[in-house]
Amino acid sequence: MKNSPIEESKSTIEIFIKLLETSNTAKSLLGLFLNSDINFKALLLDLEAFLMSVLESEKKATSDPEINAEPKSNSTINTILINKE
Repeated sequence: MKNSPIEESKSTIEIFIKLLETSNTAKSLLGLFLNSDINFKALLLDLEAFLMSVLESEKKATSDPEINAEPKSNSTINTILINKE
């Protein structure tokens, strides 16, 4: 037995409503997943920047000190030797 056009229209509208609800749920779940994925990536970038700064400061702190020989002043020694003579 064939359904009347009104019944078919109601059935079609019900199907569209269910599809719309399913689509909205899927969008919400996808949005939630993408948002958490973006937040996780931002956290990783912050962590990477922090570790790079720590490693850079450690590298600077543990580098060998610069050793420059200062010229020795012979004037004091010469003064002592001249005064003794």
